[in-house]
Amino acid sequence: MAITAVSGAIKTEGQAALNAVTRVVADGTTISAGTLLELTDPNTAAANNGVADPWAGIMAIDKLADDGSTTGSAYMEGVFDMWTADGPITAGAAVSSSGANLIRAAVAGDLLTGAHIGWALDSSAAAIGEQIRVRLRGT
Repeated sequence: MAITAVSGAIKTEGQAALNAVTRVVADGTTISAGTLLELTDPNTAAANNGVADPWAGIMAIDKLADDGSTTGSAYMEGVFDMWTADGPITAGAAVSSSGANLIRAAVAGDLLTGAHIGWALDSSAAAIGEQIRVRLRGT
């Protein structure tokens, strides 16, 4: 399945209200709801753009650039639909970030560094942009 753009994670239907944590965000940055976040120092979240970055959650609400706000809410638990970057992912496997709003099967080092974001509830083939369901690991 070829895609031209990847949207953020989508909360699955029928979930109870999810708890969110507060993250520091840069005032001059726009981060859309559903964006996978990476953790930087100190307790700051930014839109994820790398592979296996430390996990900071999924942006819960839109954050507009230069709106005067330096905090944002991030989901750390729940079940979300996400998109694969490459390679197969087996249901039950740990997953990590793999670029902007993409995931991949986690490797051992991801578990040690806090980069794994949760567990795949579906399997995927080797397709880029395949949508699978993921249970977030929590805080």
